[in-house]
Amino acid sequence: MLPCYRRITVTPNHARISRNSSSLSSPQYAIQQPSQLRVRYPLQLANGKQIGNPEPTRQRSLKNPWSKSAIRLFYQRSRRLLNRRHPPEKVATMEGNTQRLLETRLFHVIRREQQLEDGTHRTREIICHPGAVTIIPIIDDEHVCLIRNFRISVEKTLIELPAGTLEPGEDPAQTAIRELEEETGFQTTELEPLNSFFLSPGILNERMHLFVATNLTAGPAQREPGEQIENYVVTWDQAMKMACDGTIQDAKTLVGLLLYDQIRR
Repeated sequence: MLPCYRRITVTPNHARISRNSSSLSSPQYAIQQPSQLRVRYPLQLANGKQIGNPEPTRQRSLKNPWSKSAIRLFYQRSRRLLNRRHPPEKVATMEGNTQRLLETRLFHVIRREQQLEDGTHRTREIICHPGAVTIIPIIDDEHVCLIRNFRISVEKTLIELPAGTLEPGEDPAQTAIRELEEETGFQTTELEPLNSFFLSPGILNERMHLFVATNLTAGPAQREPGEQIENYVVTWDQAMKMACDGTIQDAKTLVGLLLYDQIRR
């Protein structure tokens, strides 16, 4: 008679053999299979017989009733449901039909239909912006106040001129005075309009109003929570060098510095 076997585990994913009697022919002898990976390795018994297949075999887990095709179909239907959009709201405009696609605190996005000379039509998406101002703070004949401003859209800190967005019904000059004090702390009594221009008219209708501020008085800045801005006072020659060698990458700052440099000569 063979000795009584205890429960043994071959490897973590291999077959488990249990026996509660001293006879191999006992019906209590069983092979217990793991649920995730069913693998049988040959086990040599005392009578010379082998139990198990010489090669491991994989079987689908009974704990997971989802097949690959069912899971794929579930995610496809989920994506279609999440991506389903309601028809955009139509708003009245002076030219053609315009659909409002997105509304945010500072701007909104519309889709506008344009009629071409040959009678055909095309649609364009436009970002509608209330406009903004840029200020060139001249501290004295040789120094200008720039700012270092972290921009999350490009994930880097840019060297810029102070700027800000127009409030509804606000005059650009009043916006320039307010934004100059908020971002740099400087107050001005002499503000001169220099020019205005569109930043990116291919997709954006924002008009930038450019001002030159002189006769400045220093004071505490009143930056909005979350703004990562610090003053950066440089000489005019340093500012022009940074504008020409690519250190300054902000468009409105390049336009303002290069334009004012032509005037001050």
